[in-house]
Amino acid sequence: MLAMSTLMMPAGAVPTVAPPTPSGAPAGVKLEPAKYLLNHTQPQPLPPQAVNKAGCHERVINFYHPYREATQKFSGEHPEQALDFVADVEEKARTRLMGHEQLFIESAELFAGEALDWHRDAVRRVSNWSQLRQEFLIAYHGYGNDSGLRERIRSCKQTDSQSIDVFLGIMEGMYSRLERPIGEAERLEEILRNLNPFLKEKLVMTPMSSISDLRMYARTAESGRLRMGSSTCVSSSIPSPSPVRPLRREIAAASLAALPVGEAIEAVQSPTREPFSCYNCGSVDHPHRSCPLPRKKFCYRCGLPDVTTFTCTRCNRGQSKND
Repeated sequence: MLAMSTLMMPAGAVPTVAPPTPSGAPAGVKLEPAKYLLNHTQPQPLPPQAVNKAGCHERVINFYHPYREATQKFSGEHPEQALDFVADVEEKARTRLMGHEQLFIESAELFAGEALDWHRDAVRRVSNWSQLRQEFLIAYHGYGNDSGLRERIRSCKQTDSQSIDVFLGIMEGMYSRLERPIGEAERLEEILRNLNPFLKEKLVMTPMSSISDLRMYARTAESGRLRMGSSTCVSSSIPSPSPVRPLRREIAAASLAALPVGEAIEAVQSPTREPFSCYNCGSVDHPHRSCPLPRKKFCYRCGLPDVTTFTCTRCNRGQSKND
């Protein structure tokens, strides 16, 4: 029908085609062409999952970047956390495929308190995220001020239960935040000093020139420790408990050597025995060897008077029965 009407039109005339009636419109209702095109060319909100004409489900990509909800806002109360904050924001932006241009546009959502006041002034002077990042570090970190982070690096020690890969990840993460980069040779020396005692002992004679060499040799040492059945190493810096009895004997011997003979004899008497007294006169002021009175006859073992050690009936009671 359309072809026949076109052929029957006068020469030079332009054919006009009426717009199709949209699906769902009431029969007999005519829409103006401009209004129809306006209603059908604007993007309409789509559900998360739609069904096309073939009956297949099509996934609708939602460009929502929830990095702001996952990142705690920076208020300026803890300026020492400025580097960690920037690293956290940029990491979450990368995982959500968010470029620096969009990050700069939405950067006001990252700040609160006095830091938000600073941001309102800073965005008037800068035009991209890199410039805003530099202004932020100057304001809250101090440009080139790596002293605090350097102290954290030097004090970061590897624990006995920490693997070399985890420790290197922590150290390299802190090195990457320095405003003034450090060469690999210097980083290697600092990392070697911060290793746990087990790896220090195993790698002390191992030549290495890069962090990759350290990672390879340390993995070998840790694998050997696991094969031997030990998951954690015992620090060699912990001294083994020394025996107490020999130390007490040395102290007692030194104390007795400084005393006179009589007092030394009294000092070694057991506390469960009777108080020491002179066998010659019965005094407790001196031993019998220092007694000034005339010597009496007594047993030197038990002190029985008027007998000698060989004739003492108390000390030689077993021998007299056998006789």
